[in-house]
Amino acid sequence: MAEWSNAAVSKTVNPQGFGGSNPSLSAISTLCGGLENQTLIYWPQGFGGSNLRTKGALIKTLSANRIIHTQNLSTSGLQKCNSRRKCLPMKYALPLTLASSILATSALAQPNVVTFPEIVTTATRTERNVLDALSFTDLFTSKNNVGKQSLGSTLQAAPNVSTQVGTRRAVEQLNMRGLDDRRISLQVDGTPRTFRGEYRGRTFMSPSLLKQVEVVHGANSVVQGSGAIAGVVNVLTKDATDYLTPNQTLGGAVEAFGATNGALIGSNIAVAGRTQNLDVLAFQEVTTQQNVTLGGNTELPLSSLNSRQTFVKGNAYVTDATTLTASFSDYYDRGDFTSNAVRTGLAAGFASDRRAHAQDTRLEARHTPTDNALIDSQIIANMGTLKITEVVTQNGPTKGRRDETTFDTNSLHAQNTSRFNALGLAHAFTLGASGQAEEQRGIRPGTNRAELFPNADKTTVGVFAQNEMQYGKWDVIPGVRFEQYDLEGKTLRTKTDDSAATAKLATGYRLSDATRVFASIGQGFRSPLLTEAFSSGTLGQGRSLIANPNLKPEKSVNYELGANTVRSVGLAPSDTLTLRGTVFYTQLKDLIERQGVTATQFQFRNVGKAYTYGYELAADYQSNSWFGSAALGHTKGQNETQNQPLLDVPPVKLNTTLGKTTTHAIGTWRTGWVMEAAMAQTRVPRNDLLVGRSKGYVVHGLFTQLQPTAFKNTEIGLNVDNVFDKRYRRVTSFIDETGLDVRANIRVKF
Repeated sequence: MAEWSNAAVSKTVNPQGFGGSNPSLSAISTLCGGLENQTLIYWPQGFGGSNLRTKGALIKTLSANRIIHTQNLSTSGLQKCNSRRKCLPMKYALPLTLASSILATSALAQPNVVTFPEIVTTATRTERNVLDALSFTDLFTSKNNVGKQSLGSTLQAAPNVSTQVGTRRAVEQLNMRGLDDRRISLQVDGTPRTFRGEYRGRTFMSPSLLKQVEVVHGANSVVQGSGAIAGVVNVLTKDATDYLTPNQTLGGAVEAFGATNGALIGSNIAVAGRTQNLDVLAFQEVTTQQNVTLGGNTELPLSSLNSRQTFVKGNAYVTDATTLTASFSDYYDRGDFTSNAVRTGLAAGFASDRRAHAQDTRLEARHTPTDNALIDSQIIANMGTLKITEVVTQNGPTKGRRDETTFDTNSLHAQNTSRFNALGLAHAFTLGASGQAEEQRGIRPGTNRAELFPNADKTTVGVFAQNEMQYGKWDVIPGVRFEQYDLEGKTLRTKTDDSAATAKLATGYRLSDATRVFASIGQGFRSPLLTEAFSSGTLGQGRSLIANPNLKPEKSVNYELGANTVRSVGLAPSDTLTLRGTVFYTQLKDLIERQGVTATQFQFRNVGKAYTYGYELAADYQSNSWFGSAALGHTKGQNETQNQPLLDVPPVKLNTTLGKTTTHAIGTWRTGWVMEAAMAQTRVPRNDLLVGRSKGYVVHGLFTQLQPTAFKNTEIGLNVDNVFDKRYRRVTSFIDETGLDVRANIRVKF
């Protein structure tokens, strides 16, 4: 939403077209026509990204209406506009800057306030207001990630999202709406991360690089492809403008941090620079951590982890319409682990020295001419390599055994969005295609590792079309996708292929300027993993695994009904309360699970039908001094074929935050309290003895952040997690969660 206020007026509006399907100049002019001369413009997080046409039209119209562009909440959007000289024409730069200074020092007039909403791209692959995404979408920015040690610890605050095996960070996985990590599409800057190895993790990136994380709940395979049955998690990385002020050409930040639990120590440095047509970021981080301590002061053996992250990213603004982006990520970690890192005791397997090395190179070209609304093109190419080495260190006949797991991916995505008016409707028609090649190898000297990580290849090609249509207060988004995949087992010399077609239909209606309801029907699918289709061989203890290259893809249909609203509350017009809610029902069929064929033989099979249903509620309050949020989620799941509950369904979970920002002589403080509460989960499959059951728990945390007056470029933070050292375990995890942890960090910008 966008809102403005002055002494006599307090009104919230949604500028038709902005962040929606047709960001037209006329719509922006309608919005700006009623604004007075003295108006402060607050830009959203992420504004200044790829859709330069909207931003250029907006700035020019604001200037034409004598509206003064003065402030930027996130600063990154304005920095990009200024550095590119696209959004803000140079002839307006000096007058607007002077006007900003006058307004900032003038006490004669109370200026209007215009606030534009945060922008997300994952739900539709186009820029939309987060409240207009026509799906339940969570948005986490870098301010939500202060002091976090992993992606999962950030996302834990989302309703119906939880971590699996979060205690050992390197093997952390996610659960969404009662469905495990295999059914969540994890992406980094819009590129899928498709590696899924048992007990080996999936996220190979420092949380310090996270700029924004978008979480789209529910099936979204039409625009995101295979794997998006439970939802999509898209991690957007930082760039140079996140470290530079508008007037800086060279700068950066140095940070040191530590934690009492596991004796964690780390530091990072970021150096950023820019010229008129280029900006570059270089980032380096090093951490070391000993064994962690669980709740109740119990040490978790073989949980140490040392890591190193190198990241370089640059943007070249070739013309007013064309931007080229390149990034390179090099991540390495090493720790004492077990061969089955999700377990403890004898079930954890052999002690081993584990090393993971991941490299990703990403290239993107974006072309968005301001004089042609039919062209908004994007091409993304990504090349990724992952190598995990495990050497058994435990005394015994297998000591010194060396296993290597390699996983290479090459992907290409291209799309174009054309915006036009036809048949009385505003359209944003997106046509796209994507392809990905995967190659995995499991190496053990003297033999292959076909039982856990067989040598195999996979090729996937997909095309999709989506049309975002807008008529008055209505938005309608239909979409279709066709995807073909080919699997080849190198060890078994077996090939197989299949395809899937998916569709979606979403619609939204604005009940008022501040309130929107939406409904959607969307299909999802997941093609078999190479490990599911081709794993075969001895598992130990007389057990064996049989390959099944004839697996069918998993499929789902998700039905959803939700609403979003933003209200001005409190004493000041800037005090806002955002409420979001949705109910959902998901039908699943051909789920792929490992099943017993005989007492000693197992095989991955399509096991039949299931369904999940539930709700998600979220509230966020912001004022000049107080802030708070709450997220409540509940999912139930049923295996229809076996007539019993699904295994991976967490219980009702509530996450809350309450805090206050105060200014004293010493500086600005941001202090608060967080809580996570979950009910017991006793609704589990009949043969489940441990992993699905959990007791209810309540854990508390405290945080404070200080920006000293005397050192305005310095930020100091202190977090206390699990304040009362509660012993608890989340559903689907065999290991208790981390106990009391006091974490501190200091960050200095330069």
